[in-house]
Amino acid sequence: ESDPAALMLKVIQTLPLRQRQVLVLRQWHGFSIEETAKLLKIGEGSVKSHLSRAIEAVKERLKDEGGL
Repeated sequence: ESDPAALMLKVIQTLPLRQRQVLVLRQWHGFSIEETAKLLKIGEGSVKSHLSRAIEAVKERLKDEGGL
């Protein structure tokens, strides 16, 4: 992919649903950990865990795609 935005979208779509939800709410919409937890009806620790896993997965997949 030559378009960085298209590559990022492609990579994010491969994430498990909960990781994708947390990543989008936190990084794109700017919700706090507390707000994200309330919206998704999960604990704050779960938000942190899903976010961490999502970020690592995105980094790895971007490397695999030659985007990093």
